[in-house]
Amino acid sequence: MDAFQAAELGVLQHLQVSFYHWDKVMLFLSRASDPRNSFLWYFPVAFCLSRAVGLKVIWVAIAAEWCNAIMKWLLHGDRPYWWVHETKFYTAEDRPEVDQFELTCETGPGSPSGHAMVTTAVFFVMMSELASHIQLRNRSQANDIRDRERFIGRLPWLLLVFMTTGVCISRVYIATHFPHQVVLGAATGIVLGEIFVRLRLESLSFGRYIFFSAFFFLSIYGQYAFLCGLNFDPMWSLKLAMQWCAEKTWLNLDTMLFYAVARDVGALAFIGLAEALPLTVPDRVGQYPLKLATAVLCLVYAQGIESIALPRDNLYVFYVLGACKYGLVSLGVVIIKFVLFKIFSPKVKNG
Repeated sequence: MDAFQAAELGVLQHLQVSFYHWDKVMLFLSRASDPRNSFLWYFPVAFCLSRAVGLKVIWVAIAAEWCNAIMKWLLHGDRPYWWVHETKFYTAEDRPEVDQFELTCETGPGSPSGHAMVTTAVFFVMMSELASHIQLRNRSQANDIRDRERFIGRLPWLLLVFMTTGVCISRVYIATHFPHQVVLGAATGIVLGEIFVRLRLESLSFGRYIFFSAFFFLSIYGQYAFLCGLNFDPMWSLKLAMQWCAEKTWLNLDTMLFYAVARDVGALAFIGLAEALPLTVPDRVGQYPLKLATAVLCLVYAQGIESIALPRDNLYVFYVLGACKYGLVSLGVVIIKFVLFKIFSPKVKNG
């Protein structure tokens, strides 16, 4: 495995040397693919345009993060920025140098890539729904227009390919992942996206939401306890990150697996609460100005909640508050859409 990862490290070094002036673009792509953006950007926009699509987006994001957490502890993957120092494959004389960036020092295990998995899964759902919408429009068009619409219908899939490729390259470039880790993450994301795009989630009960919230939490905690029972330290990666990160200020507790799980549990439980309350408004064809205005307001609200700094003195308090924070984002999006559509949506007359 060391020889294989050494070869992959050569790919990483080639990217850093060949595209050294693209560092800002790579950091932008890495930020854009942060799994938290599924809750702060993609879910609010998707939910305001279509409740059904919005629910699929948040469910597939949570399922992808859960799968990612399970797989990370099972696969025990190193990250390039610490592996290059820890491996005995190199001697002191030939040990290569790897550049680090402000987003390099993630603290969890490296395989598979959560950024690649979650972003690919979420974009697969959104692009699939967009392609289906274009296809439905295409059926009612004349033949000369239909050819153009058929080309437009391929654009969502091209966007998915470009986005996934860009995310994978950026994660390798900043030395956060080896190439095989981003490929595994993207492939798993496609599988999850294919599963969730076929599901209908609008009629799930509040009890189902609570059940899955509890399941996600207990399964991760159970795996943690099991590993501890085997005298294996589940926090091994945090120690390596703290040891080999070039700048200690680049370490971020938000990248820990338990924080991601807390975020998922909070978002799922609160969206379940919102679905249980009489806060559903029908998604009618059109109404795009109202939908877009609602999406903008929801994005402002989500970014406002995200800007609230959480105390980090106590990890348990940090996790609980993180769950509440992202729960308030999902609940707030539902409430904002309900209120604005009740006020501004034209009333449908009977008869």
